[in-house]
Amino acid sequence: DGDPEEGCYGTTSFVITVYDNPQPVAQPLADCEIDNTGSATFNLNDAITDADGGDISFYASQAHADAGTPALTGVDSYSSSGETIYVRSDSTSDGDPEEGCYGTTSFVITVWDNPTATATGGNLPCDASGFQLMGSASGGTSPYDYSWTGPGGFTSDEQNPIVLVTGTYTLTVEDANGCIDTDDATVSPPENCAHIFPTQTDCDEYKCITQSTDPDPIDFTLSNVCITLDGSVISNAVPGVFFYYADVTGKAGSTTVIVDQDSDLTKYFLAQNEQNVRVYSNECGVIEPTSITIYDHGDGTDQGDVEITFPSSAGTSYIISVKYDVKTILGGMLVGADPYASFTMYYSGGEMVSGSTGQISLNTNASCDPDPIEDPDDCQFDSSSATSNTIEKQSSDMVINDVNVSPVPFKEEINLSYDLNYTSDVTIEIFDFGGNLLKTVQDRGVSKGSSTSIGVDFSISANQMYLIRVTTDKETFVKQVVSSKK
Repeated sequence: DGDPEEGCYGTTSFVITVYDNPQPVAQPLADCEIDNTGSATFNLNDAITDADGGDISFYASQAHADAGTPALTGVDSYSSSGETIYVRSDSTSDGDPEEGCYGTTSFVITVWDNPTATATGGNLPCDASGFQLMGSASGGTSPYDYSWTGPGGFTSDEQNPIVLVTGTYTLTVEDANGCIDTDDATVSPPENCAHIFPTQTDCDEYKCITQSTDPDPIDFTLSNVCITLDGSVISNAVPGVFFYYADVTGKAGSTTVIVDQDSDLTKYFLAQNEQNVRVYSNECGVIEPTSITIYDHGDGTDQGDVEITFPSSAGTSYIISVKYDVKTILGGMLVGADPYASFTMYYSGGEMVSGSTGQISLNTNASCDPDPIEDPDDCQFDSSSATSNTIEKQSSDMVINDVNVSPVPFKEEINLSYDLNYTSDVTIEIFDFGGNLLKTVQDRGVSKGSSTSIGVDFSISANQMYLIRVTTDKETFVKQVVSSKK
């Protein structure tokens, strides 16, 4: 502008700095759904593997992440059914010149479907061979791993294990993603198990040998009654008694059942007496019947049947026991080529109690063996849970009599002592196991505490089994004894 300083000038400089934006790094999150809701809960911070020095916030979209608003809340307990989450890492708010720089990334949340476990239980079989639990799985991601737990510390990694004990079993299914589902199956005691037993089998033993594999219940089931014919007429039969046992489900208030006998004999087996027709709870507590009817030989098609009415609760399991006197077929005749007697229980309306049929064969062979068995006392059933209520009656109120035989083994003499609550004349018969009558003794006016001795004046074999049948005015007892080793 013509000033004397014209042409003078000065210079300076400045620096341009480009700051790196934070580069956050995130990993996917995945988990199994909660309670089959399709969603799961996550801590979103678990996805961040590197914040690159910035402050992390989470957003539902890329646009929100770029704008920095609105940020997701509740990130440490975030419920999701599966989505993409956007991450923003802001330079720290500490006054550094790079404040305001940010970087973004994203990660995916996956929620896996749980598998569905299905466990199927049922009732132990009557032969105590074991029940096979059934496990299956669907949904989730195959393949599946199966595991079971149950009573008494039971564990199994089999899909369908066989179990021998009643109780609740839990199936756990784990799929390929580690998702888990569980289901319970109940294994119950045997139902509708009809068994015919010899000697003095009681309810506890019946329960035990239908639920236990040791000893095998088949060893206790009577399949043969050995009979001797005089021409075509039955002149002798062993053993002296047998027991029919079966389960029945009670009706509301009262239940009436008929144990129906079918046979190809002209004279059917008869129940010994009312005292030996019994009803038990499923824990072997005694139930007092309301009425008992025993049908005799002269009762036509009803002969040999037994009708029992007892107080009951709907859906509750009960046990029916009937003691039959084998000698009641004496004087009868065989009709069929393969003589038998079968016993089936029906409700009073005619409905058959499922699985209640038990059958024995009548064997005329000279070598017939009426099922030598192990001692059922070896089988222990825990009946400690048996309780008494308004429809139960304690066993001390029942007529329970017995005859004791000693010594065992015997050699020169057999001693009998009576535990009877009545006075009676008694007939004592000794048979070999082929059914041959060896000796008969009459004992007059015996009662509780009475005893008698029988001299062994007949030929015996060493270490052999013999049967002693004791018949009173009211009932018959059959005892097994063994001769001594010579």
